[in-house]
Order: sequence, then structure tokens, then C-alpha cells
Amino acid sequence: MFSLSKIALIVLVVAVVWYGFKALGRFQGRGDAKAARAAKNGRADGRLATEDLVKCQTCGAYVAPDSPCGQGNCPQVH
Repeated sequence: MFSLSKIALIVLVVAVVWYGFKALGRFQGRGDAKAARAAKNGRADGRLATEDLVKCQTCGAYVAPDSPCGQGNCPQVH
């Protein structure tokens, strides 16, 4: 009825299908996470929003516009 080779083949097929679905789920999950981050940043095309940095005139650190420098005691606010 069932030989050892048939049972081993069934176990192998089940394992391949199981791990295939796990890999597919991970692949789809990465795309969903990227789309969620892009939507959070206001981009519909899947790319993350970027912002140009400006150089602090006082200490020389590069910061986002309209944000404090944050370097030590630098009083500069852009």
C-alpha cells in the first residue's frame, strides 16, 4: 500500500509547497511595507519622499530646513 519511498515523496512535496508559500508571503510582505512607508510619506508611486538639507551657517552641520541644528550649543534655527 504505502512504501517508505512514497511517504518520503509526499513529505518532500508538502515541505516544498509549505516553504514556497512562506517565501511568497515574505516577498509580498516587503512590497506591502514599502507601499505603507511611501503612503505615510505622501508618495503614491512607491518612492519615499526626500528633502534637501541645508548647511548651518554657524557650525557647518547639514540639517533639514526649518529645524534646529542640534549640534552642541549652536543657536542657529533654519
